[in-house]
Amino acid sequence: MIKLAISTILLFSAIGAFAQDGTHRDGKTVFTQTCLMCHGELGNKGLAGAKDLTISTISDSLATAIVHDGKGAMMAYGKMLSAEELKNVVRYIKTLRAPKTED
Repeated sequence: MIKLAISTILLFSAIGAFAQDGTHRDGKTVFTQTCLMCHGELGNKGLAGAKDLTISTISDSLATAIVHDGKGAMMAYGKMLSAEELKNVVRYIKTLRAPKTED
C-alpha cells in the first residue's frame, strides 16, 4: 500500500516534469522536478529508501541505468526523460557527492 502511494505521488510529480516546448531540461531542473521529493535538495533525504547521493560512488553508467529503469521503490524515468536529460541529471547527481578529503 505504501509503495503504491509513493509510486502514485512520484508519477504525478513526474507528469509535470516534461518540457512542454521540446527543449531539454538541465540536470538540476530534472532533479528538482523528479528526484527532490525522495532524495531531497542535498541528495541525502532518504525518503522511501532513496539512496544517499552525497556518498554515492556508483559509475555514470550504473546511475544512468537506475534512473532509466528504476530500482526498488524508485520508478523508471526512461520513458519520461530524453537521452540528453538523462545525461544531464546523472551529471548533476555527481555534483551532490561530498568532496573527497585527503587523510
